[in-house]
Amino acid sequence: MKKKKVLILLVSFILILFAAAGCDTNNAINDNNDIDVEMVELEGYVGINRQGEEIDGDAGNVSVRVSGEDISTTTDEYGRFSLLVEAGRSYDIYATREGLATTKVQNLYIDKEYPGGELMFLLEFQEKISAPPLMNMEDFLY
Repeated sequence: MKKKKVLILLVSFILILFAAAGCDTNNAINDNNDIDVEMVELEGYVGINRQGEEIDGDAGNVSVRVSGEDISTTTDEYGRFSLLVEAGRSYDIYATREGLATTKVQNLYIDKEYPGGELMFLLEFQEKISAPPLMNMEDFLY
């Protein structure tokens, strides 16, 4: 009887060890305590609508950023960029450079199965808005 109890305890202990070794209670968390998520590389291109004008550096040095996230990059001299984003989410992505109007893509859903093709932005020159001349208040007095 005593041997049977010892055997049951030993088998139970071994089963508990095997269960604990095979069971990761933090299976959604990696060694750095970060949540494991599937990341996807989003690639794209920025073009500049020149409207007959030349611009220094072509489409290089355009800032591309994800709104609300700490994710951003700068285009290469040919306007190409890539961003590493989490799959299964929607993003608002902005492209901007000084002297050019900001362009954005809203609610871009990144699917882990098919992240899609290249994202393309077309930036245009910002129109310089000049204020009208100030009117003399005496013109309004009778």
